[in-house]
Amino acid sequence: MMFRGHVGRRWVVWGNYFAVGLLLLGSGACVRPVSTESAALAALDTGNPDLRLWSEGKELFFRGDYEGAMALFFALSESARDPAMSRKGLFGLAAARLALAKSASELDEAMMLLDCWSEIAPVEMESEDPRFLLPALDRFSGFGLREGSQPQRQRSKKDFLYGSLQACKNALKLKEKEMDRMKSRLDSKDREIRKLRSQIESLEAIDRKFQEKKREAANP
Repeated sequence: MMFRGHVGRRWVVWGNYFAVGLLLLGSGACVRPVSTESAALAALDTGNPDLRLWSEGKELFFRGDYEGAMALFFALSESARDPAMSRKGLFGLAAARLALAKSASELDEAMMLLDCWSEIAPVEMESEDPRFLLPALDRFSGFGLREGSQPQRQRSKKDFLYGSLQACKNALKLKEKEMDRMKSRLDSKDREIRKLRSQIESLEAIDRKFQEKKREAANP
């Protein structure tokens, strides 16, 4: 019982390590790398929104702001005109969801996104292929199952291909959930702004009354 609990916590921690490793590998794996660093910087300077989203998303990810990175990667996967950049956004989104996973179900959702990305990724990668880690993640996720649940079955190639369509459908549902979550966060920020404005207006009204009384006292 206690061992199972330790294992459950352990897979969450190692899931975060896997997420960072995946993003490090995938930074140059999802799309053909730019020939020089100066060329990439030049692309950013021209205001390329896709590259900017990817760059800022990676920066937030490696700072540990997985929620912020997830929002940017999601935006990139949805808005990028270049399919390769959209694919990178999906990869980053999966890595962020993996880093945020705190339960077996959340880990499964992140793995669905990775499965969907794997289906649309190029057959041959020009650098280290993060798909090498997917079997380990599949196997590792089974260690965190709660007592009484059925062990995760080993997926055959046929099962994987059959399930890929459902994985992509589930990924679409997850994206819709992310949109709802982002909207909720924006609504919350908007409420905070309105509350602060109301407080400022109240303080300004109090200050005006104070100044009026001060002038009346100075000129009886």
